[in-house]
Amino acid sequence: MAQNTARGTPARVLLLFALLTGGVVVAAWRDSLRRTELERVTWPTAVGDTAFHQPGDLPLPLAIPGGDFSLVEVPGENLQRRDDAIFRVPLAVSEPRLYTISESWPAGEVPPLYLKTALGEYVKVSLRRAEQP
Repeated sequence: MAQNTARGTPARVLLLFALLTGGVVVAAWRDSLRRTELERVTWPTAVGDTAFHQPGDLPLPLAIPGGDFSLVEVPGENLQRRDDAIFRVPLAVSEPRLYTISESWPAGEVPPLYLKTALGEYVKVSLRRAEQP
């Protein structure tokens, strides 16, 4: 009578299956870590904003806590950048919508300010204290 001898095939299949499963788990875990970084938005961006500023309409009055200010256009300082790379400056007022190129800035400092003139186009403005009559 012939005897069947085990050749280790089930062990090889189980080992390959375990390695494949481990690889899938590691890949999914790394993807989930990257995904949280990619989908994180700390400030709203300029995507979808259709309230365009018309150049030449300045100075715009701006009343915020801390005083009355006006926005003055900086000549020759236009910016072309994707709307998702421009961040909205969080102000208590809804108009005008001011944007900046940096996601964060030191407390007490005013970041570079921009007004949206078209899709992907911005004009630089400076903030000046309004003169009292």
